[in-house]
Amino acid sequence: MTPTGRPLRLRLLLGPLGAVSGALVVTGLVLHLVSRPDRAPGPWLEAFALNQPGTVPAMWRSLLFVTVAGAAAVLAAVEQGRRRRWVVTVVVSTLLGLDGMLRWHEDLLVLLLEDGQVGQPVVWAIVGLLISGGVALLVRWGRGLPAAAGRLVPAGVLVLVLGAVLGELASTWALEHHGDRAAFISAVAVEESLEMTGCLLVAAGLLRMLRVHHHDGTRCLVMLPSAGPSG
Repeated sequence: MTPTGRPLRLRLLLGPLGAVSGALVVTGLVLHLVSRPDRAPGPWLEAFALNQPGTVPAMWRSLLFVTVAGAAAVLAAVEQGRRRRWVVTVVVSTLLGLDGMLRWHEDLLVLLLEDGQVGQPVVWAIVGLLISGGVALLVRWGRGLPAAAGRLVPAGVLVLVLGAVLGELASTWALEHHGDRAAFISAVAVEESLEMTGCLLVAAGLLRMLRVHHHDGTRCLVMLPSAGPSG
């Protein structure tokens, strides 16, 4: 039997998160554009820089990944039976949040490219494998989600991939050809915007699977049934 109940009021959560995300990206972009390249960055730019780890936008992006992990943790606690996919989602989202703070992927790229052009085919091979595997898993996983989340979650993951891969490539190209100027920081701003938007879409899709159910004067969370096997 399909669970009944009231959907969660996601606007109360995702609205403020989206507003703060947009404000941080715009703030970092404006501060970078008005700063003078011949002078050391001021304290405000150091705090809100979009292209540095440990800044306010970087910590905020990590918090959004933790939000996704939290939503998946709730689903793991509510769903009866198959919980492996939600545990995996919690682990992956947490690692991505940590990567946003510690920049592990940039250290890996430096390690792979330390020999110059020799390492580039390896990087592209890894990127291709990750994208192909991610798309295959996404299609399989998306088919098993309820209709309430079956579109938002894959769309959010796709936006995340576009931001992480294409945004990273675009910002790297802009840095190499134009230096630390408007083109570079604009590409970084687009990358950050896509990643934050992707997190919000995934969190919204996961939370839309929950309902507030009233039973004998008490309220509890119930989960919509899956559309099919998902692992």
